[in-house]
Order: sequence, then structure tokens, then C-alpha cells
Amino acid sequence: MVHADDFSLTTVLPEGPGSKGASKGMKRPWLKAFETAPGQMLNTYGLAKYSIMSNEEVWGNVTQPLKSGAEYMTEYASKEAERRGIGINRWLKSLYDYLEYQRTAEQKKKNKFILKETVYDTFYAEIDKILPSVEYCLAPKKVAVSSGAASLRSSAAPAQAPVSARTPVELDRHAEVLFKFVDPTEVSRIRMMLNFQGGGGLPYCASVHHLVTQCFRQYGNKKHQDDATVSISEFQAAIKERHRIGDSGITNPGVSTAVDDYL
Repeated sequence: MVHADDFSLTTVLPEGPGSKGASKGMKRPWLKAFETAPGQMLNTYGLAKYSIMSNEEVWGNVTQPLKSGAEYMTEYASKEAERRGIGINRWLKSLYDYLEYQRTAEQKKKNKFILKETVYDTFYAEIDKILPSVEYCLAPKKVAVSSGAASLRSSAAPAQAPVSARTPVELDRHAEVLFKFVDPTEVSRIRMMLNFQGGGGLPYCASVHHLVTQCFRQYGNKKHQDDATVSISEFQAAIKERHRIGDSGITNPGVSTAVDDYL
């Protein structure tokens, strides 16, 4: 079995014939990056339903098989410690980046403005307590140079230096800290901020669509003519044309039925 990086396209490549990749619909325990929970649960247009579900409902759904052939959308659904470890490592990477981002001067200024002083102090005290354990338990990530769409979604956090060997005793100690941290019955300001700022993916989706729209306004004609700026008349024309089409959507050549924008 060939092991790949936890954060690459696939975490474990299948053995035997066709090991360079499985065809769509082939049953397999390994996951492609876009099949994992963040990719599957994100509503790219706004608020995702998972944010109003109970944890039990969420778990019942993330452990269901995908049409692509994956047996589930999280490594946690496996009985194997190795695959569960991959799931934990992915969580630790995103949590590490989040906590480090909260510690930047600009973000601290924003949090200081919106949070009560006591909540602000408790939030950063919890970060100081949790971050060392997150950093210690996080296994190293391979760094690859990317461009285009891959470059846009690549991590903005600086590449981490290779970690030194971790001792089992210290890993157990830090893992216990993290295990207690994810207990939903305990008050956590980090969890509060994650839920508040996450908003079921709505802030992320809205901000990305807004960013791309800003880029479109500035450079929307760059691929088509010398004048890169989109005029107000072009912007207005695009809106009016979409309304003229109505709810029938745009029928693609060779497709007999119209496809709705949101499907």
C-alpha cells in the first residue's frame, strides 16, 4: 500500500491493477481531497444545512457512502487507527492555521472591537493553552508549488519546518489536552468563535463570491480585449440578461433540459 501526504489529492492509493487511480463509483476506503467533509458540506452559494443539525445527525450523514464510490466522507468513519489519525491530522492542520490567524495583530484588533473584554481575554487564554498541544500533535505536511485554482486555495500560512521526533509519552499528554478540548459539554470560547465566524460556511462563501466579483469589475475584460475594466453598462446588461432568461436557466448545447443556476 502506497502512503501519500494527508493533504494531497488522495491519502492512500489503491493496490493492484489500476492503482494509479480508481474509476468513479468504485468502492474504496481512501478519499480524494474534495470528497472529505469540508468539500462535501460546503454550500457554495451560502448557508449550509449542517449548521442547524445536531451532532448525531451530522455524524449519521458524514458516514454515508458517496456516489463517487468513497465509503464515507471522513477518515474518522474507519475502524483503523491509522485512518482515524489522518482525520485528526487534517483537523489539527485547519485548527492550527485558524488559531495562528487569530493571533495576528490585525485579527486581534478586530476581535478586540467585537468581543467583550472578558470574552476576549478568555478566548486568547484558551488559545495559549491549546495551541502547544495542537502544534505538538500535528504531523508534518508536504509542501508543493501550485498555480491557478490550486494556488488560490493553497494555505496562506507559512510552511512549517519539519518537526522533530515526537515521544509517545508527550503525544499522549498533548492528545489528552485535545480530547478534553473537544468535549461539547465544556465551555470553549474557541468553539464559540469557530461557530460564530463559520456561520455554516456563509461568511466564507459570501466573501469569496464578493472577492471574485470585485476582480471581475476590475479585470473582467482582460481575457477578451485590451480594456480590462468592466463598465457599469456591461454589469447592468449581465443582470438584465439573467432576469430575461428567468427560472428556465441556460440550456447547454446538446442538453435537452435547462439546468438551474444552483444545481
